Amino acid sequence: MRRSLMLKLIAAFLGVSLVAIALVALIGYLSALNEFNRFISQEAETNFVVFVSDYYLAHGNLNGIEDALRARFQEHDDGNPGPPRLAPFGLADANGMIVLRGDGYTLGARASDAMLADGTPILVNEQFVGVVLPLRGPSPRTRIQQQYLERTGATLALASGGAALFAIVLGALLARTIVRPVRALTDAAQRMAKGELGQTVRVQSRDEVGALANAFNQMSGDLQRADQTRRQMTADIAHELRNPLTVIGGYLDAMRTGDLEPTPTRLEAVYAEIQHLEKIVEDLRTLSLAEAGVLALNRQPLAAQEW
Repeated sequence: MRRSLMLKLIAAFLGVSLVAIALVALIGYLSALNEFNRFISQEAETNFVVFVSDYYLAHGNLNGIEDALRARFQEHDDGNPGPPRLAPFGLADANGMIVLRGDGYTLGARASDAMLADGTPILVNEQFVGVVLPLRGPSPRTRIQQQYLERTGATLALASGGAALFAIVLGALLARTIVRPVRALTDAAQRMAKGELGQTVRVQSRDEVGALANAFNQMSGDLQRADQTRRQMTADIAHELRNPLTVIGGYLDAMRTGDLEPTPTRLEAVYAEIQHLEKIVEDLRTLSLAEAGVLALNRQPLAAQEW
């Protein structure tokens, strides 16, 4: 039972700790992922704006930019080193016509006002040349960026495992601290159940367990005093009963053997001792009723002058 209590406390502490650790790790990872994706999107958009600006400076317009972008993608697919990889953004020219289909846009269609408002304008030498239309999905990651996210996730998992191990050790220490006084109380109670009264435990705290230990010590002292009182009362009762029984036994034995005659005076003495015994028995009965809390009180009005 003791081990069961300790295991329950450890399991409860570990369960709460694991849930908290998992929530913190999950929130931290999602927050880092969101910020990283936002950074990638901003970087990709900046690279795309630079590409469009350079193309416009080189050609004076945006005609044929989709072929140039396709060639840029082909360079990266072939593994050739070069400028940063571009994300598939859509592009509208200064008139709002889509000249790059990007991620799901229709080439040659007119971009809606909402698309243009959500997009990023491109200025070349303070001249408005077009609008970068937002991606409709997450920005694609490079292999290095994906590896960075994987290392971040592994680091969070390792940190969570270390925190869980620390929670197990801390939970075991706390459970032991809580169970130790309870174990002392259990041992003392078992010794009292075997008749070893007067057991006390050391009060080590001022919390609920400390209050329980104080209450146990007080109860143990009260039981010990009650037992001593009971023993003393038993001895007193035996003494009070022995005296009249000795007198009665002596008279009856002498009368039985013929040493004394059963005169009225002697019979009266025996009867007086019997009445004394009856009074003692009645007092014991009254005492038992009072201890049981069922003693009936006959209350009557009494004039003050009678006293």
